[in-house]
Amino acid sequence: MRLLGRGGAVHAWGAVRSNRLGFGSLTLWSTANSNQPHKVDCPPDAVQVSAGSGHSAILTSRGEVWTFGQGDKGQLGHGDFKDLSSPKKVEALPPCQWLSAGSDHTLVVSKEGFVFGFGNCTYGQLGLGTRAFRVGAPKLLTAFQDLGERISKVTAGYRVSAAITDNGKLYTFGCKNYNSLGHDEQPAMVLFDYLRIGARGAQTVPKLVTALRNQPVEDIHFGKHRLVSAPSHAF
Repeated sequence: MRLLGRGGAVHAWGAVRSNRLGFGSLTLWSTANSNQPHKVDCPPDAVQVSAGSGHSAILTSRGEVWTFGQGDKGQLGHGDFKDLSSPKKVEALPPCQWLSAGSDHTLVVSKEGFVFGFGNCTYGQLGLGTRAFRVGAPKLLTAFQDLGERISKVTAGYRVSAAITDNGKLYTFGCKNYNSLGHDEQPAMVLFDYLRIGARGAQTVPKLVTALRNQPVEDIHFGKHRLVSAPSHAF
């Protein structure tokens, strides 16, 4: 669990394994849990936090992105595949306005409305048009530029991702199984070995959810195999 206080301080508690809480002084593979909130050693001006399966990301008021925790798929964005016990600034990113930590990938939105992704891309969940096993440094999703779209918000889930444009259109990408992308397609059969998943099993570039074309979307959240969106008039 990660908590952002009103003053910008970040606290964490729960499972300690893979240094995912950001305390900075714990054994890498400790099996202990923290049952009380502890302050994370990070910049004092945090405005957003997001927790993935084993890693976390923090956005500051200056647009900086800091990450920590499990990094074996590159989900921390520092150009390597190492775990981090304390938050570290992702130097390769421009000033950002939004972020989301998925199961083992991370998406961020720059203040210019561009999307960058890093981490696991086995199912196309980075939207890069490829299914790379892992991406260690931030990569620009050029598909949105090709479409002439500016993004305001992203959500990274379990092997899937979604993005909302500045005019409320919803795009999704990643694993097609369980129909969690909302594209009204017959998904490929679920296979646990990623090397055996057919081309139909992965949406490697962002695709518009046409069923919501005329209903602007304001917010989105992923469960493990489902996506929930909220219309703009709900806020």
